Amino acid sequence: SAWAAVAEFKIRWSYVFSALATGFAAAILPHLVQRAMGAVGVGIGWREIGWLTLFWSYRGVEVDLFYKLQDWMFGQGHDAGTLTLKVIMDQFIYSVIWAAPSYVLMLRWLELDRSWSRVLASLDRRFWLHTYPTVMVTNWLIWIPTVTLVYSLPLPLQFPLFTVVMCFYVLIVTFLTSGDRKPMEPI
Repeated sequence: SAWAAVAEFKIRWSYVFSALATGFAAAILPHLVQRAMGAVGVGIGWREIGWLTLFWSYRGVEVDLFYKLQDWMFGQGHDAGTLTLKVIMDQFIYSVIWAAPSYVLMLRWLELDRSWSRVLASLDRRFWLHTYPTVMVTNWLIWIPTVTLVYSLPLPLQFPLFTVVMCFYVLIVTFLTSGDRKPMEPI
């Protein structure tokens, strides 16, 4: 009955739920966890959290739309064939081409004082041979099993599960992309 209540709440609030839940789970909550761990870097303030909240709120709506698009493209089936198509589209097209790169670029943009020229200059050999592949492998290790489970659920429950896992994923990627900072010092 708890999952039915979550599904009903998601259906009722639709994209407002997507934006608010993802903004909180992927920006505010990880920041609070990092503060509690004493792992927040000097340059991270509420302005950066504001930018991340906007980014993740938008991304939440985008992912919600993507899940609905996948449902339309491949159907609502929970068989192995349908799940495989959805996972391939999610992890090897959407994530590789758009989701992971745009997130890493957002982190870089904040880390480099919101300067696109500095971001472009930072996309060096180390970025393409170390940072980005590390983020993608981490992405696949976390998200392939997760989206397989997500897509096996009814559509109204897919997004709430995504939101829970997103919080942990953000914490991991933040630490992985921390550049030359100390090991536990996020962006």
